[in-house]
Amino acid sequence: MGATPEESDGQAVIERAILDAYPGCDVVAFESAEDRPTKFPLAGCFAVRFEEPAPHWLLVSRGFTELDDKVEGDPDVSGWGFELTCRVRRVPTSPTSVGCSTGCKGSPTT
Repeated sequence: MGATPEESDGQAVIERAILDAYPGCDVVAFESAEDRPTKFPLAGCFAVRFEEPAPHWLLVSRGFTELDDKVEGDPDVSGWGFELTCRVRRVPTSPTSVGCSTGCKGSPTT
C-alpha cells in the first residue's frame, strides 16, 4: 500500500518502514479523532494483522517524532525521537477489527 497525496510524509515514512520489514503485509492506518492540543500528541497508529507465531496485531505509533510538522525549536531534535511498537494478542474468533482488539476508537484511514 503506497501513500496517497493526502497522506502525510511522516505517515508514508513509517508505512514504508513497516512494508520493508514485512513485505506483502496489509497495513491499516488509524488517525487520532481528536484535535492535537499538546506539543507531542499521538497522531495515530498503524496496525498489521499476523497469524504466526500466534494470532496478533503489530501496532506502530505515529506522532512522537516530528516526521510531519516541525514543532521543536532545535533542528537536531525530532519530537521525542521514537515511535512505539507493540504486539497485541488477537483472539482468532474475535472480530477482525483492530479497534475491537485494542479498544481504539475511530476508523481506519486506508
